[in-house]
Amino acid sequence: MKSLFKFLLAVHISILGSIIVGHESTAAESSAPEVQPVSLLSVKTTGLTENLVVILNDQDKLLIKGNGLTAFEGQLEAGDDYKVKVLKQPLNHHCELKKMVGRLETDTTTIVEAECRETGRWSAAVSLVEKVNSSGRGKKIREPAVSIDNKGNGLVVWTELDKEKWSRLVIREYRDGKWHKPTIMSPQDGDAKNPRVAQAGNGDAVVVWEHRINSSVSYVMVAERRNGVWKMPKSAADRISIGDKKAAWEAEVAINDTGDTVIVWSQETDNKVYGIYKSEYRNGKWLHPKHNADHISPSGGSDALEPQVAINNKGVALIAWGQPDDKRQKNIYKSEFRDDKWIHPSGLKDYINMKRNKKGLGIAYRTNVALDEKGNGLIAWEQAHDNKRVIFVSEYRQNKWRHPGSTAEAISPASVRSAMIQDLKMDGNDNAILLWKDIKGRKQSLYKSEYRQGKWRHPLEDKPFVAPSLLDFNFNVTGESAMAADGKAVVAWMEKGNDKPEVYMAEYDHGEWHLPGRMLNAENSLGGGLRLSSSSNGKMIIAWQQLQGNKEHLYSRVFKPINNAD
Repeated sequence: MKSLFKFLLAVHISILGSIIVGHESTAAESSAPEVQPVSLLSVKTTGLTENLVVILNDQDKLLIKGNGLTAFEGQLEAGDDYKVKVLKQPLNHHCELKKMVGRLETDTTTIVEAECRETGRWSAAVSLVEKVNSSGRGKKIREPAVSIDNKGNGLVVWTELDKEKWSRLVIREYRDGKWHKPTIMSPQDGDAKNPRVAQAGNGDAVVVWEHRINSSVSYVMVAERRNGVWKMPKSAADRISIGDKKAAWEAEVAINDTGDTVIVWSQETDNKVYGIYKSEYRNGKWLHPKHNADHISPSGGSDALEPQVAINNKGVALIAWGQPDDKRQKNIYKSEFRDDKWIHPSGLKDYINMKRNKKGLGIAYRTNVALDEKGNGLIAWEQAHDNKRVIFVSEYRQNKWRHPGSTAEAISPASVRSAMIQDLKMDGNDNAILLWKDIKGRKQSLYKSEYRQGKWRHPLEDKPFVAPSLLDFNFNVTGESAMAADGKAVVAWMEKGNDKPEVYMAEYDHGEWHLPGRMLNAENSLGGGLRLSSSSNGKMIIAWQQLQGNKEHLYSRVFKPINNAD
């Protein structure tokens, strides 16, 4: 019996060993390679400081974050054809690919070369030490304005209190790649308020501001640079506004690359009602109004206020403002210069907005205007409708105006209740950006409407450009935009939530927006005031205020294209 048991045990062990050996043999066979050895496809990048995105055979995307070798993931078989293309150019760069088409070989690494170069550059990021204003003047910096010309020369103007508590207008020039000494521009016999600045492509520049004598008397002043020489007013007597002891304010200025200039403002007339006045510089000389009756706004009605102005390089000019008619319905009026002549409103009924009606359509106000180099123009305004505030746009295209005909043409979504215009810009080729915001309770959102490739793209309420954080109970946002003739565009905004205020900037380059935006303010300390401007050939300047201890200072950065720098 024992011998039988030993025999059966031996057979069992023998069979079990065969099973184990067989299993190991199968596992070894299954691990053997079933395909030919693969080759690795990589991209070798040089000159890159931003993100580059390429795509392989229109299927596999590759994000490249820096210089050196970056490999495509996944297996590629020897003998496969490959084609690599740039899917997204890096911001302010242009990358060219070499060896981007071919066939993969066995046991080799195939390398596609990406050579990148900068197309433009912002001046260095600021620190709190590198301010625009000098440290020896007053503590309160107010109302900055900026402009830049085609050579990259920038201007920043602002007001600040001196030791005697007078508000002085100060200017500082960014020229030849560096900031020059600040200069006081306003006369000593009044307070400077609300400055505006514009520069021509040829280097001419015009600054306008309100020169306040007291609470009821103010004048419009002008300083200008022609042929490289500044001419500044010496006293209130050098004003351009009409009459004595009148209130003139809300001055705006526009200039084209040849130096032609239009200045508009609102001023008290002899009838104690405010009218819209203009001065213009054409063919090398100024033409100012001579009498209080020389206003361009219709007579009658009530105060004409908030004028806006634009001019293009062909001399076409556009002015718009708000003014109540004789029934105290506030409307939007326009004047325009085309074919070498001005066309002003024929009367109080010659307005462009839809008439107030029983269907809830109310007063219109807060105009913005823009022109492109073809003469196309835009006028945007806000109007009351059914206890809401909505935005409408009139458009001049194909040599004629088209004004909104129904409330359905409002660009702000029906669900938005408090739409407010922030900025309106056009480039040289009919593209446009309209920035606006919505207010809900104590939270604000910034929206961006764009006109590109012949049509508008307006955002839905749930698609803001800048949205409040869920953690912020109070959230305020303001924005500005700039557009150049070459398609470059920038949107800058200031947001203030429960934390310290912050300034951001987003850029439109290579046909798309590069988001999210970049934070600009240094050391997370900001006071306020944000301004942005562009030259026609793509130079840009941005300025903002920031706190350093208990003092406010100005900071600025300048963008200069590299491929056409001069």
